[in-house]
Amino acid sequence: MHEGWDEIETEETRLLRQMTLQEGMRHYLALQQAFEPQLQQTEALFRAERAAYLEEL
Repeated sequence: MHEGWDEIETEETRLLRQMTLQEGMRHYLALQQAFEPQLQQTEALFRAERAAYLEEL
């Protein structure tokens, strides 16, 4: 079932390293925009976990 995942992760890493900072930010913002509604809907489910993580920082 996990066959080929190592190659996929290697290719993903290679592609990410080729990205400029500006390209990376554009991709990040596009993902944020696409998933923002789901993040807002599930915020209450993960609030405690995030708060604990922030306390550790």
